[in-house]
Amino acid sequence: MGSSLANPDRPLHHDPPAPCVTPPAPCVTPPARCVTPPTRCVPKTFRALAAFFAIGPLVLLGVASGLSPNQDGLGTHQQLGLPPCSMRVIVGIRCPACGMTTSWAHFVRGQWTSSLRANPGGFLLALYCIPFVVASAWSAKYGRVPHLTIQRVMVITLLAIAVVAIIDWFFRVGSGKLLALIGA
Repeated sequence: MGSSLANPDRPLHHDPPAPCVTPPAPCVTPPARCVTPPTRCVPKTFRALAAFFAIGPLVLLGVASGLSPNQDGLGTHQQLGLPPCSMRVIVGIRCPACGMTTSWAHFVRGQWTSSLRANPGGFLLALYCIPFVVASAWSAKYGRVPHLTIQRVMVITLLAIAVVAIIDWFFRVGSGKLLALIGA
């Protein structure tokens, strides 16, 4: 009953053994450049991909700055040699993306009201580029994936932008015209 009483050097209560911890995998980047714990370091291909994602929206915004926004609110993409919207040509109604290039062309000029009028989803998507570029550049620089909360917020925001674009399209086309088109 009291083995500790017989041996005064043994404590009555002792801490449980420490859990077994496996050592982390070695960092793939040199320690001087590894700014994250070794288990969070990522390959150089991740950094390159993150840099590509950071540069991509900036290139699109740069292209939009070289376009003259069409006064009709859509068709600006034709300045790039692209054809007119297939949905407008075939079905006779605009698609959810109609006016998006025009929206971006207004956005980069600071004409945000015109950008919203051309396509609210396009305005929000152009605005979304700002935190997206920052998060991607941060990932490229530090070699870390953004915190899970940031990832979730970014995905939910992108989905909300898609919903806005579809709702805007529904109202622009007119619910009656759209329902007649799908046969309901």
